[in-house]
Amino acid sequence: MRMAVRLRRKNGPAPLRNRIRRILRELLREQIVAMEPAWILWTFPPVRLKMPTREIRSKALSLMARAGLLGSDS
Repeated sequence: MRMAVRLRRKNGPAPLRNRIRRILRELLREQIVAMEPAWILWTFPPVRLKMPTREIRSKALSLMARAGLLGSDS
């Protein structure tokens, strides 16, 4: 499994961008057993992000499910 995260300075300060990367890496590690082999590119619009961690995780999981990357057990 390969993952890339594309965040811009317009998305917020470096600590926020790093937190989003850590959240997505952690989510990927948790779901790796249920996932099909794939390359994932996370990209965000060039606006300031103000999402809580819970919302980032839930949106990422729903996008992975819509893309058919998660098995039926998640």
